[in-house]
Amino acid sequence: MRELTRGTMKPKTSPHTLLGLALLAGLLSGCINQRLTTAKISRESATAIENLGSADALKISSVTLSSSGGSASSGYVASIFFDLGQSSVPISNYCTPSGSDTGTTAARPCLCQYAWQEVNASDGSSAVAIPRIVHTAVTTVQPSLVGCNAPEIYQTEIADGTLIKISVIPAPTNPETFNIAAFNYTKSKSAAGAGSFQDAQGRSFMNILRYSCYDQRKRGMSIQSKMSQIDNPVNQGDFLNFPIGNRFCVQKANTNEMTQEGCDTMPAPDHSAQTYYFNLFIRESEMGDINPGNSRYVCPTVKEALSGSSGGIGSQGKYWPLDTTFALSLAKTVDFSIGVVANSKASNPGDPTATTTSCEGTGSSSGSGNAGGLAASCLGFAAKPNSDGTCPYFRDASGSIRFTYRLRRYIALYPPVFDTNGTPLQEPQATDTIYVVDRPVSSSTNPDPLKPYTMHGPKPCPFAYYDHKAVLDGADAPSYAGTNDTRWTGKNVDGIELPRLDGPASCSASVPIVNADRTIMALTTIHPSNAHSSYQRLFIRPITAWAPYYVEDSDFQACAPLATPFRDAPLHFAKNGTNVAWCAEAYPTQNDNVARMDPENLYPGKIKPFTSHVKKNLNGGGAACTATAVTLPANYPADGAPFERARHKGAEASTCDRTVVNPLDGLGWPRFPLLAPASDVEALLTSSTGANYACTMTFDNGGAKTNKASPSGGCCGTATQVVSGAGGAANAHLEPGSDPATPACQMPQY
Repeated sequence: MRELTRGTMKPKTSPHTLLGLALLAGLLSGCINQRLTTAKISRESATAIENLGSADALKISSVTLSSSGGSASSGYVASIFFDLGQSSVPISNYCTPSGSDTGTTAARPCLCQYAWQEVNASDGSSAVAIPRIVHTAVTTVQPSLVGCNAPEIYQTEIADGTLIKISVIPAPTNPETFNIAAFNYTKSKSAAGAGSFQDAQGRSFMNILRYSCYDQRKRGMSIQSKMSQIDNPVNQGDFLNFPIGNRFCVQKANTNEMTQEGCDTMPAPDHSAQTYYFNLFIRESEMGDINPGNSRYVCPTVKEALSGSSGGIGSQGKYWPLDTTFALSLAKTVDFSIGVVANSKASNPGDPTATTTSCEGTGSSSGSGNAGGLAASCLGFAAKPNSDGTCPYFRDASGSIRFTYRLRRYIALYPPVFDTNGTPLQEPQATDTIYVVDRPVSSSTNPDPLKPYTMHGPKPCPFAYYDHKAVLDGADAPSYAGTNDTRWTGKNVDGIELPRLDGPASCSASVPIVNADRTIMALTTIHPSNAHSSYQRLFIRPITAWAPYYVEDSDFQACAPLATPFRDAPLHFAKNGTNVAWCAEAYPTQNDNVARMDPENLYPGKIKPFTSHVKKNLNGGGAACTATAVTLPANYPADGAPFERARHKGAEASTCDRTVVNPLDGLGWPRFPLLAPASDVEALLTSSTGANYACTMTFDNGGAKTNKASPSGGCCGTATQVVSGAGGAANAHLEPGSDPATPACQMPQY
């Protein structure tokens, strides 16, 4: 390698190089006003200027881009640092500062060169990478540093995650020649900078985190007998009040009937227990942007870190569960061109919301937020599957092969919610959308190691309603029950029913009934003493037990690498015929609002505020965990049946919870949903609906198991599983963590 020094001697150049320099100088002098300013940037295809000469005498060590702090037009400035230990001469030997972006006022003017790929097309089918190049003048020069403006479009048109090749070149009028290898700089708006990991070309990938939020709504919660009056036949003028058996006062969500005659004792609308969880996704670098909630949605945080690490899943005060199983490219490239949009946080006025199902422009969200919705954003970009449905691979920054796996988008439609009078309540968010990445399966007989065998990943486990009126267990046992608990069928979640007791202000409802062939009509009274059990209670808008059934959006075809590091949520398993089914425990398990869960004190000491699943380390050699005690009011009944329901007793004494940190004093509603009890989860996984949750093979090179059977190693190979807290299946719960007794889910065998 020839060493460059200042003086009369210059490195010898070949005739081809001289011809290239002459053509280059002509090109630059003819296009100086278009190419060398940041004010006007050509949209036509541009090719980055190659490094001049054959000597690599100057080496860039790092580059920082920061806001200039001036007006909006002043934009960003770049500081390019040189490694004097690996450079034969200081950069100040070849460059002097210029006063303008044309680079013509200095004795030895230099230019900062920015080159990147701009990917056009909004869908993944015709993405085209267009080379872009911009030059700005070097305005600051020190022996190991040059400074210059960044392109004016740096913030507005260059997507986060874009790889920008930054270098310094001589301006056309600079008498010096030198060679500087371009520095790979990845644009990022976050402190994470280069993302969670990079590929061999310097492109950045970011881990995607998942957390959950529940909604809350009010509706009418009462139906009462309408009151009427009759003149006392014995004492004329003395009117008697009496309830009517077939006319009712119905409380509505937004209005009440207190103004109507005979309905002046109606209570106000109240929060419904028929509330739903939604899965939200956000970039790991933007975790601090998560909102705690708004008027409609609450995103709970939990107390315990049951994974054995203070920085693990469910750390103190963290949103739940913040698992991360896949990553996405921060920049739209030819290889990663499939935009991935998801609900990312509870929106508040001024928050951005995505308005399309693609990631246009810079990949950031657009639109305007509101006080009661969910804000969606572009998470990043996935790759297109191969023509045979498998996924491509790439090399990471260390040169190792990194596989991508099918990223699947599923949608579940939640049941509608009706007001007491039968009117459907407006649902701003009626569906839950989730992204689940396929998981690799190990096989020593796979004929093509570049196309690994795969299986379906885990969908969220079901959640539970709080049966605050004890319609399921009788009048003395309010507790949580999974939405798929069969006892819900034929009942109203909030216990809304026709009057069934006689009293001063109530009359058992009288309703018409007909015989089987509809030839005879009669009246019956809704009352606990009715000989026909069907007419002892009559619920309004009764529901049917249900579980979220996630249907794949087959129009979404994408592949994504696994996250680094990979962090599973806690997992639950059950045998489903010949297959093993599994789900991710994405919702917390204990409600600490004991004093406020039954404000009327109808059930003192008898409520059950937890749905714990896990007995930690019981078969892993570690110490059993201590159940988290809820906060009990000062006047709570003494210990002993039936007053132990809010405490962990008996078989539940060694189960552990993820207690919701109590931020709810200002919300006025403590009866939020939790994860379904273990028995309900296992009932789902072993049912016909559970086939939707099975970890069946998705690719085995045309083998016999595709879409039919689980890997021979189940879902998690030989990983230690932890005994379930309340279900019928042994080894049903896996608590992934850093503790050797609770290992992460392992790759199963084919």
